[in-house]
Amino acid sequence: PGLTIQRGKELEYLGMTLDYSVKGEITFSQVPYICEMLEEFPEELGTAAITPATENLFKVDEDVSAPTLSEERSAIFHQYVAQLLFVSNRSRRDIQTAV
Repeated sequence: PGLTIQRGKELEYLGMTLDYSVKGEITFSQVPYICEMLEEFPEELGTAAITPATENLFKVDEDVSAPTLSEERSAIFHQYVAQLLFVSNRSRRDIQTAV
């Protein structure tokens, strides 16, 4: 693939939508990137939450031993954590602690 040129009031760049439709303003959005992540996730995610951080975010239950992830599930986990860190650094700082 070679160089791609986009023109117009709304541009896609590195998972971000840059909207120049209001004169003198620019709006950044990652909604399409996040929607694509959710669509591609290999498992059912369940219900939506107001915040990704629950009240027991920092509680550790030492009596429970979590099973080790398979290589495939580990790779998926790391891919999505990396994508969420990208989103949290660009537009959703509110999810950084939970990620």
